[in-house]
Amino acid sequence: MYMTYGEAVNVEEMSKQQYRPEGLVEGCKLKRDIKRDADLTYSDVELPPNRLADRLRAEQYPHFRAERWWRNLVSVPA
Repeated sequence: MYMTYGEAVNVEEMSKQQYRPEGLVEGCKLKRDIKRDADLTYSDVELPPNRLADRLRAEQYPHFRAERWWRNLVSVPA
């Protein structure tokens, strides 16, 4: 049963809007109701604890994009 769908956007838009990638929604819990067809962002969800995929993304964003907003979402060793 499909309950979500995704669209491709460039990395600048994804990062600016802090969209949640379609492939990483499993295990997330919504913090509030989301309107149908609304964009899903990181502020809309609670991440599963200690998930490797989230930790790796949090390490990649500062390295490749010089962005630190991920570190507010995921605990990453310094």
